[in-house]
Amino acid sequence: MAFARIHIKTDHRCVIVRRVMKVILQKKVLTIAFFLLSFALFNNMFGEEWRWLNPLPQGNPLYSVYFTDEDTGYVAGVGGTIIKTTDAGESWTILSSGTTNSLYSIYFTDANTGYAVGVGGTILKNRDNLPYLTLIANPEESGIVEGGGEYLEGEEVEIIAEAGEGWEFVEWTGGNEHVDDPGQATATVTMLAEDVTLTAKFDDKVAVKDIIDAEVKIFPNSACDKFYVESSEIIRQIRMISISG
Repeated sequence: MAFARIHIKTDHRCVIVRRVMKVILQKKVLTIAFFLLSFALFNNMFGEEWRWLNPLPQGNPLYSVYFTDEDTGYVAGVGGTIIKTTDAGESWTILSSGTTNSLYSIYFTDANTGYAVGVGGTILKNRDNLPYLTLIANPEESGIVEGGGEYLEGEEVEIIAEAGEGWEFVEWTGGNEHVDDPGQATATVTMLAEDVTLTAKFDDKVAVKDIIDAEVKIFPNSACDKFYVESSEIIRQIRMISISG
């Protein structure tokens, strides 16, 4: 009898425990579901609206300030921060420094030339009014050129001329004394203190086969010093060569 009573009580307790655990698990599932739903709703409603409000325009600690005149000033600080004012500090604009290293000091030698130094030996120079490298393709439709932009004086810049279909690169012209090899489509130019303009010259690329297959007739005009050329193919270019070559 004792075993029977103990056995019945044990089963009863097990049933109660199972029911309690089921309720707890159901509550946990509901709690997790509620949390996920709330997070999703919050993210949809407010996730895209987060923005820095105070202080403006940024909140990183600042270490150094320098004014080039009574209205124009620069400040540098943590995370590569550089900000600029042109109204004596009434408003500030964030400038791109190109680094995330903290900057501890900023200094300008004149209104257009400034330097900032910071952690890890970081040394920056501003790019206001730098010499500009302009690259031109001639003819314009003959190809593309790459490498133009603002650069420091003395900086070595790679320039590239890529010929279009039916064209071939000839040379770089215009200030090419500063190009290491003007006859190469990919070359290096050393920037000057002033702006530089280089032109990539392209010529028509005519295959020998096209010349052989084309029927060309030349008709002299005895009444003047002109002559007429007739061809079965489109003539893109005519080169005149003297008897001496």
